[in-house]
Amino acid sequence: MCYITLVAPGTVCVNSVHVDGYNACDTRDLSEIERLARERVHQAYGFYKKYVPGFENAALTATAPWAGIRETRILEGRRTLTLEAIRQGEIPPDSIALGGYPVDVHSPENNGLIFYKVPTYGIPYGCMVPLGVQNLLVAGRTISASREAMASSRVMAQCMAEGEAAGTAAALCAREGLTPEALPVERLRSALIARGARVS
Repeated sequence: MCYITLVAPGTVCVNSVHVDGYNACDTRDLSEIERLARERVHQAYGFYKKYVPGFENAALTATAPWAGIRETRILEGRRTLTLEAIRQGEIPPDSIALGGYPVDVHSPENNGLIFYKVPTYGIPYGCMVPLGVQNLLVAGRTISASREAMASSRVMAQCMAEGEAAGTAAALCAREGLTPEALPVERLRSALIARGARVS
């Protein structure tokens, strides 16, 4: 069980329900994920009330509006973030954001959970530039990354930094009449650094 204390006294957010074995790109599977997740929330709530000290008088007040999907499609980009690069703490010269969240993989094949810390690492600009598509930038959990690398890079802090980099790159491209592929990465890095972003 993982729970996070909230601002209001006596309230917590519990993070504990998983649904494996379904394809979140399929609408029927997605509906089943929603149904099973909500059923499991109520099962977990009953378990906490019965067995976990401090939850005896707990009340379930809210659930997430929809299931949080960890992974679906991942694009193939000009660069691919790899688990080895993360483990080595590589910060390449074209980094546009930093990561550092642990590798966090939930998998039925691995008996549940793989979780270990990693050093600070760089996310290359090329991970946001898909191959075979012009004038497109991606950020968040669809960047070009191996499944294991995405298990670290997918979290909100990195996604926000990638979003800032993608938006800044798009603005520079529009202003200078460039495609994302042609944008000099040092120009992008300089613009991000000028705004206070940490890229190395």
